[in-house]
Amino acid sequence: AASGRRFGSAHERRVRGVTDPSCVVLAVVPLPGRQRIDMTVGVSFALFGGSGEMRAHARAFDWAASALGPVDQWPESLRTAVAIMLGSGFPMILVWGPELIQLYNDAYIPLIGAKHPRALGLPTHACWPEIRSIQEPTFARVFRGETVQLTEAHFALDRHDTGTLEDAYFDATFVPVPLASGAIGGSLSVLFESTDRVRARS
Repeated sequence: AASGRRFGSAHERRVRGVTDPSCVVLAVVPLPGRQRIDMTVGVSFALFGGSGEMRAHARAFDWAASALGPVDQWPESLRTAVAIMLGSGFPMILVWGPELIQLYNDAYIPLIGAKHPRALGLPTHACWPEIRSIQEPTFARVFRGETVQLTEAHFALDRHDTGTLEDAYFDATFVPVPLASGAIGGSLSVLFESTDRVRARS
């Protein structure tokens, strides 16, 4: 029902808008009466390939059904931020777009508790409704282009989805991620929990 060929030359890749030399563009010739579809094969695997729990979850996630859309249509800055985040050994979370869609790495899993793994691809306010009043002004600053630094910031979190809030403290940095247009596409954050340090002083 379909045939394909590799567009291997630099000219063919440039014409078809494929900048990643590791990607393969497959031209699909559908049955008569169906719309022709061009598919970029390998983008998702190139981005999420390798070992690690969150890489596996990201490979299995249906991004096309999410607000972010298919991975091959993501802007380069989003893919770069995701690659940095997944490769980091420090707890990191990326929040993207007006819907504030979450992606995070393996080191962040202990911080999110029972909200993992459903938190992947979820709007951050849907994941953390208990701290929306704190998050909204923070992300508003980031999307204006400001880097936000927090030290021992207090959050009352329902990390275990029990309805019971626990006091937690974090050192965090929220860095704006620009698009090619210069607008801010998202927020890339590094967080370290400082709850034990705060309690030790009290």
